[in-house]
Amino acid sequence: GKTGQRVVSSLVATYPDCEIVCAVRSLSKARSIIGPDTMSLSVLPCDVVKDSPAKVASIVKGADACVCAFGNSNPSLSGAFDVDYKGTIKTIDACIDAGVPKYVMVSSLLTNGLQAGQLFNPQFLLLNAFGGVLAWKRQAELYLEKQSAMKYTVVRPGGLTDNAPSSPVLYGSQDTLFGGSISRQQVGKVVAEACFLHEADNKIVEIIATADAEILTEQEGFQCV
Repeated sequence: GKTGQRVVSSLVATYPDCEIVCAVRSLSKARSIIGPDTMSLSVLPCDVVKDSPAKVASIVKGADACVCAFGNSNPSLSGAFDVDYKGTIKTIDACIDAGVPKYVMVSSLLTNGLQAGQLFNPQFLLLNAFGGVLAWKRQAELYLEKQSAMKYTVVRPGGLTDNAPSSPVLYGSQDTLFGGSISRQQVGKVVAEACFLHEADNKIVEIIATADAEILTEQEGFQCV
C-alpha cells in the first residue's frame, strides 16, 4: 500500500546497507513500483488472510524487525476483522515463532476512541463504520502489548495524505491526539526509524503534522512519549 511504500523508500534512503524484504499480495504491482530484486531489496508474495502462519514465519525468519503496514481494502463487513485483526495476529505470532526481536505496527489515531471518551468524534464514527476497523485495530494492539517475546512500537498516525510535508511532526502518547492529518512520507520516516531506535521500544506513539509542533528528530520525538 501507499504507506508501506513510504516505509520502504525511507529505509532505502536512510539505511542503504539494510536488507529489506517486502511481503506483498501482488507481485506484479510491487514490481511496477519497486522494480526487480536487488542485493538489498527483494519482494516475496504473501497474503496475511489466506497464507498459513508457517508460511508467514518463513518469510520473516532472520529479520531484525517486522513492519506491519497493511490495512483492509475489502468492502465486506468482515474485512477489518480478517485483515486488521486476524491478519495482524497471524504476523505477530509468526514473528514470535521465527524469533524476530522487534515488531512495528502502523495503526490509527482513535483506535481506543471509545475508552478515551471520543465516541462522538466524527472521525471515530466514520472509520468505525467500515466494519469496526478501529475496534479491530485496537484488539490487535492489545494482543501485541500483552506478548513479551518481542519489543514493539505502535505508530498511530492521523489522517493520511499524499501531500509533501509542510509542518513538523507532533508526537503524543497514546490517547492524547484526537484529530489532525499527516503525510505518508512523514509516517514512513517515523516507522522506519522505529525499527532501530531503542527510544521507540514498547510504546504507542500518536503522530500528526501541525505548524505548532517543535521540529524534532525521530529519536527526540520518541523520547518525548
